[in-house]
Amino acid sequence: LAAAESRAKRKIELAEAESRLLGDLEYQKSRDNEKAAKELKKKIQNLKAKLDEKERTLENFDADQEKKKQDMKHDEKILKELRNKLVDADAEVTGVKSSEQELKKKLTKLERKKISIEAESEKLASLRSEVIKQADMNQVQL
Repeated sequence: LAAAESRAKRKIELAEAESRLLGDLEYQKSRDNEKAAKELKKKIQNLKAKLDEKERTLENFDADQEKKKQDMKHDEKILKELRNKLVDADAEVTGVKSSEQELKKKLTKLERKKISIEAESEKLASLRSEVIKQADMNQVQL
């Protein structure tokens, strides 16, 4: 009977020890779960912060792209204006060159006329001096 009582006591002690261990294990699991939950909350907060940062970066990128697009449109407008001015300037230069060629032709004609007038003037001077000589001879004969 004492042995059965002793075994029963032992079984009770073992059951109590097992119950304490299960309680400790339960408590430890609860603490581990709380710790894991806190770590997960921290990780989630960090991920949210990173996501917010990425969204701000993306918004900034979009704003930069829009500004670059506007700048490009402005640059294209300026380039178009410059091209038009270049075409106008080219037409003006062509007009000036054509006028210059016309003036050169006129100058050449005038130079030819001048040469022909000078030649004619020399002929007239020569004729004049002959006429004067002739007149002098006629007077001498009279």
